[in-house]
Amino acid sequence: MSLKDFFESDIILPMVFAILGIVALITVIAVFLKVYSTNQKNANSPLLTQNAIVVEKRLMFDKNPNAGYFIVFEFENRERTRLFVDTRNAGLIAEKDFGKLTFQGTKFIKFERKMGNESANNI
Repeated sequence: MSLKDFFESDIILPMVFAILGIVALITVIAVFLKVYSTNQKNANSPLLTQNAIVVEKRLMFDKNPNAGYFIVFEFENRERTRLFVDTRNAGLIAEKDFGKLTFQGTKFIKFERKMGNESANNI
């Protein structure tokens, strides 16, 4: 069988669809396992509340307008963490805000801004 005969045969189209189906299935499984792994890691992490300042706030580029933001928080020990925050919560947070950040692993729980004479000068 020549290469030309192979590509003109009735087997090539079903074979292409089978390969594409397998690739799609593997991709769906990989995404599911990644999300599941992240959720398990977060669930097994301690719930922490620490003083933090908002260093950076970036819109997550996505087709969904309600997707959210990535916000970088800096703690008193100068360590930083980047957390995904939905638009409802991110709308209440601005760069240079200081307050108490509650999070679990990479999961944002809440941010309570401190007002008045309490400032980020300690950070």
